Amino acid sequence: MNLNNYEISWLPSNRSKAQEIYKPGQKMLALQSGPQVLQDECVNFTSGDMTTANLLSVLRIRHLTTDTFFVPEVTVVGGLNTSEQDQPEEDQLRTIILSVFPDIEQPIMDKYMTSFNSFKPDQKSCLRTMLLQIQETLLKTQNENIKTLVKSVITEPVCYTGQKNTLMQVLESAQMTCETKSIFELKLNAMIISVVNKLSGDILNDINERIFFNAPDPQSAHQIEPVRKWLDENIGLYGGSYPEDIYNHTTPFVNQMIEASFKRVIGNTRLSLDYWVRAITDEINENPEQCTMLCDYLNQIADDNALSQHYSPSFINELRDELDERAFIADPPRYTPNDFELILEKEGTFPPIFYPSERLIRELLSAKLNRKNRAPLVVTESGNEQTVGAESFCLRNGVRGSVIKLAHGTRDTVIETIKNLPETWSQQELSLFFHIISQKYANITNGIQFSDEEIAKLNQRLNEQNENGETIVFMAAINGHADAIR
Repeated sequence: MNLNNYEISWLPSNRSKAQEIYKPGQKMLALQSGPQVLQDECVNFTSGDMTTANLLSVLRIRHLTTDTFFVPEVTVVGGLNTSEQDQPEEDQLRTIILSVFPDIEQPIMDKYMTSFNSFKPDQKSCLRTMLLQIQETLLKTQNENIKTLVKSVITEPVCYTGQKNTLMQVLESAQMTCETKSIFELKLNAMIISVVNKLSGDILNDINERIFFNAPDPQSAHQIEPVRKWLDENIGLYGGSYPEDIYNHTTPFVNQMIEASFKRVIGNTRLSLDYWVRAITDEINENPEQCTMLCDYLNQIADDNALSQHYSPSFINELRDELDERAFIADPPRYTPNDFELILEKEGTFPPIFYPSERLIRELLSAKLNRKNRAPLVVTESGNEQTVGAESFCLRNGVRGSVIKLAHGTRDTVIETIKNLPETWSQQELSLFFHIISQKYANITNGIQFSDEEIAKLNQRLNEQNENGETIVFMAAINGHADAIR
């Protein structure tokens, strides 16, 4: 039997059955690879003791194709690309706050606006966007807990990071639907969203490092939008509803960069169940205290037919056994820590802190994530909304794709570009171009042979001033492009 394309999980229906089929001291684990199960974790067959039929009766086997991947069902509740761009930022923020707190006192509003206006432009844009998302969430839920958190930000304004972290708590819990009222499910959803945010952030950081050589971006708040749009179009992360950022469209060239970065960050071409299990396990191992009310959530799964039907009967039976055993108090204790395969306990804590094992995390995620079976990577042709004849932006607002393509060209191509800098490039683009080539090709300008005409043309271009009287060298200096200046 070829098990290369199957996901196999041990699912004994009770503890005595587990003792019959497992080696002494062996842990029950849900494994991704069929051959790995048979080679490393399989039952120690003795002649005639275990038939193939017996083995399959205690295994759950699910066919996985090479296109199988897993994504959460994340709700889009707003974004940079859906805000009222024509309305002044401060007026829009006042409108948002008044819609949530219509009775807010004017001195409190004025105090918050004073704090808000002290932040940098990208910080203000981020906070405004988050409050817009929360406003749209409240229109649907009228959740008082959300209102309480937001009110603490408005009435007791702290630094930008403090405000952002508080608002993130709201958004992380609002982007995935909870099937129960359990605190743990809320936390688990927040952890899944955190993995999503980290993935998009890692992709963006990889692009900024490899493509832009970490050149600063004055409008960096818009950078993440094409990444999220690509993740939605290619793996359905937001159900196909993530909107295009009007200031930073996705384009075929941008999509190629994101796809290449996605493969580097993930290490393959799909979001496997193993990827999610590792990420959530690491999160829980780092902070098991966040698993508050785990047993309450598991009891709801075990007792609710609508919830338990997402799992195998064998798993639900085993889960009920462990919940009963965890609830049984005896002196001396009837069970040891090694008796539990699903619900683990942190040592030396009172009251006890329970957290899910890796196997339990796998089972929970198998039910909570959407399994998809289609080719996950398709370079899209979006970006048609741009002005006809305008050159495509390159992940950064206002930066044309030709700047990046020529900066990453061959040495000869770069030298030719230096001698004939495009007239259409802005000083910001010129500064970025020189930053990239100075990082990619050390001392590239040292050996270039210039004619007198080329020198005069280059000097004229580099000494041009913008409407503020700034030259490209000045622009490079304020953006920290030291190598570009040299």
